[in-house]
Amino acid sequence: MNPNSQQPTCIARHGKTIFLAIFLFTSLCASAQICDCPLPGTCAPCRGGYSEFTLRFNSFFSSLITVSDQGGVIFNAVVGAGGTFSFSSSRPNDKFQGPTIQIRIAGSLNASIGTGCGGDIEIGDRFGSFTVVAGESKDGGAICCHESDRDDDAPDIRNCPDDRNVNLSSGDGNCTVAVRWTEPTADDDCTVASFTSDFHPGDAFPVGDTWVTYTAMDKAGNKSECKFRIRVIDNVKPQITGPGSMIVSATESCSAVVTWATPTVTDCSAVTLTSNFTSGTSFPVGNHKVTYTARDARGNVSTHSFDIRVTGDTPPAFTNCPADITVQENAACESIVTWTPPAVSDVCGNPVVASSHKPGAKFPIGSTRVEYTATDSKGNEAVCSFLVNVVTEATPVVTGCPPEPISIRADERGEAEATWQEPQATIACGDVPVERSHAPGSIFNIGTTSVVYTFGQGDHTATCSFDIIVSPPDITIDIGKAVTPNGDGIHDYWEIVSLGKYKDNVVLVIDRWGNKIYEASGYDNERVLWDGRSQQGAKVPTGTYFYTVEVRVQGIVWKRKGSVEVIQP
Repeated sequence: MNPNSQQPTCIARHGKTIFLAIFLFTSLCASAQICDCPLPGTCAPCRGGYSEFTLRFNSFFSSLITVSDQGGVIFNAVVGAGGTFSFSSSRPNDKFQGPTIQIRIAGSLNASIGTGCGGDIEIGDRFGSFTVVAGESKDGGAICCHESDRDDDAPDIRNCPDDRNVNLSSGDGNCTVAVRWTEPTADDDCTVASFTSDFHPGDAFPVGDTWVTYTAMDKAGNKSECKFRIRVIDNVKPQITGPGSMIVSATESCSAVVTWATPTVTDCSAVTLTSNFTSGTSFPVGNHKVTYTARDARGNVSTHSFDIRVTGDTPPAFTNCPADITVQENAACESIVTWTPPAVSDVCGNPVVASSHKPGAKFPIGSTRVEYTATDSKGNEAVCSFLVNVVTEATPVVTGCPPEPISIRADERGEAEATWQEPQATIACGDVPVERSHAPGSIFNIGTTSVVYTFGQGDHTATCSFDIIVSPPDITIDIGKAVTPNGDGIHDYWEIVSLGKYKDNVVLVIDRWGNKIYEASGYDNERVLWDGRSQQGAKVPTGTYFYTVEVRVQGIVWKRKGSVEVIQP
């Protein structure tokens, strides 16, 4: 600081304090800290003489300020109380001309400032009623503050939040929590240049510890920090999605190798998944429970279980089951038959095998079924069966074969039921097997159908055949002569008695000019009928109309034509 600069003098009179003195004391006796000091590295000592100044007018009133160097007036303007103003050399881009600068207030000299570097002027120096706020030398650039005047006090941060713990809200898969807090504030003796934070209220925080830092910095680069911790606690159990219960059948070893997809786990922390069984384990017949346990890094635990049921319900299996056997009768009208018994296997042990006959047994003439049954310890069964056919060379003798065709008449559906006394056949040994094309009581369609009986087997058979002749039905239909639709319940519609029995029917009514008046299929006098109206629903005039009634029974057509009178009310 220039030792020749004029320093503020603070005086208080004895016995009373004058307001003007208080104001002067407050404004002129402030702390040595100067808020306008350039940052280190942006200023330098004077070189080449001073070329520019910015001053503050330490006054309570506005006044005309005139500044001049040896080259003439370089500033002349009214400056307000406490206002600042700037001026530079009368010679552009050069130092002030002459050894001093003279500053006048309302024409009166108030202060002189040397223009050479020997004065060592610094920001904060006071000359008369003026304080240096900024300045530059010709070759050195901006001038500096005295070291003791620089702002080295960091900003103050108030209401820094405390550390806080929050819980994860739920197991919805969201691994963050939005956290809110009241933000701190910052102030400074001079000016807070910036106040920043790496997080803000409402931001989402992950599981674990996160430090929130607020940083306040003033113009002089002094910095303060406020730090607090957000701890998100994971107390949510892991979510496991896995297989459902299974039912599998045992294999030959009376067990089953069962595989499944490993369950998936979602959690906001690292998870360890363990189980009492793993996919690919061989399970014996019975019920088994598989349990998976998921434990996360926070100690939260959840489980997922499913049942595996291994059943021994696979039945035994026969191999080499004999095919049907045909042999000739012996003199005793029977035959001794042998075969190789079938083999049997089962997935769970040895099944019990039973048979209706054994190799070497006697069989009578005809067909006898031989049956093997295998039953395992679980009650599952398998069957192997075949026929033993004992045939004879004798030809059966047939009696009672109907000598004439059987004639019957069809009903309205074109069908008829036929019955007869069945023919018989005899042979020297045993019963005679018979095959028939039809049995008594069978239904026959219109036409001729042959009934055939075959007695015996192989090359030694006898037959009986006869015909069933079904003639068309005797169609009798009473067709009404008149329609009187007057609502008295008598002939209000055209009655065609018995036509409803024949489902495949068509009724057509035309007028005398051949125009179609009414046509319908399936006429039944109930749902389908004619009441003297046209196809469009209008009443037809009184008069004579002509009809065609047609019935079809299995391709046979019955047709009647005639006239009907319509008498409208």
